[in-house]
Amino acid sequence: MTWRPVGDRVRLSHDVALAMRARGVTMVRVRAGWNSEREVSLRRYLDAAIVRGRSEVR
Repeated sequence: MTWRPVGDRVRLSHDVALAMRARGVTMVRVRAGWNSEREVSLRRYLDAAIVRGRSEVR
């Protein structure tokens, strides 16, 4: 398993997360500010989307 870039300026949304998970992606790195990143589990992201409602997930 390795980290692979998805593309420039791809925003993590419910639909993008579903498409990535369908391709076998389990974790993504997202920007958490100007100079920092964090790792996000797609499973936890999608679970939170279901609980909160799709429109509230960033």
